[in-house]
Amino acid sequence: MGSTKRVDEEPSPSADVPAALGMRERFTRFAAVGLSGVVVNLGVLWLLAGLLRLREVLASAAAIELSILWNFALNSRFTYRDRNAGAVSGFAARALRYNLVSLVGLALQLGTFVLLRALLLRYLEREALGDLRYLAQCAGIALATAWSFAGNLHFTWRQAPRPREAMP
Repeated sequence: MGSTKRVDEEPSPSADVPAALGMRERFTRFAAVGLSGVVVNLGVLWLLAGLLRLREVLASAAAIELSILWNFALNSRFTYRDRNAGAVSGFAARALRYNLVSLVGLALQLGTFVLLRALLLRYLEREALGDLRYLAQCAGIALATAWSFAGNLHFTWRQAPRPREAMP
C-alpha cells in the first residue's frame, strides 16, 4: 500500500534549503514579496471589477485575499524557507496565521491613516487632505509592514523549541 501524505505536511528537508537568513536579507525579501503582492492585488481587482464587472467591494475583497495567499506562498518559499521545517505549525495552519497577521496589519494601516487624517485636518485647518493622503497612507503602510514582518517571523513561522542536549 502507498503512503498517504496530509495536506498540511511539509516536504522533507533537502540539501537545497538555504542557511538561516540575516534579518536585513529576510526583510528585503519580505518587502520584495510585498511589492509583488501589490501587483497581484491591483491586477486581480482590474480583472474582476474592470473586465468581468464584478461588484467593486466583492472584487476588492477577493483581490486582497488572493494577494495575501500569493504573499504567503512566496514568503514561504523565498523569505522564510529556512524556517518551514522547524515551524511549530504545518503549512495550512501557517496560511491561517498569515491571514490573521495580515488582518491586524490592515487594522494598523487603516487606524494610522484615520488618526493622521484627523490630526492633519484639525491642526492644518483643512477640510480635505489632498496630497497629504499619501503621506498618511505611507505612514500606515510603514507601521503595518513592520508589524507584518515581526508578526510573521514570530507567530506564523515560529520555531519549535530545539531539544536540549544532554548535560555531561
